[in-house]
Amino acid sequence: MRQIATIVAATALAVGGVVASTGTAEAAGAWYAVPRTGGGNPGYINVHLQPGDNWIQETIEAPDGPWCWHQTTNCGSYVTGPAYQCYSGAPVYKDWLPVALSTGKKGYVARHCVIATYE
Repeated sequence: MRQIATIVAATALAVGGVVASTGTAEAAGAWYAVPRTGGGNPGYINVHLQPGDNWIQETIEAPDGPWCWHQTTNCGSYVTGPAYQCYSGAPVYKDWLPVALSTGKKGYVARHCVIATYE
């Protein structure tokens, strides 16, 4: 389902997931940064190693999205970085949201190009 589901499941167990009486793990919910769709948004996001760098580490298409680095409401705090637009003609923003790459390393997505989703 999610690109890094194994990381989420392992983290959920480490921070309070439930182990059923059958011995199987039931992972708690997690926050994801899902690409916005419609209204000019392309329906995918690029994940960068540093905010706005030229090296795209991963490209993720909706409805999937990377696991938010900060597992708090709306994916927690963001950092300020280079200016971006989600699509041509969109407003210009400079805030970047930390997320987990599929490798488990920290990456960044353009904050206004995603919707924080709890699943």
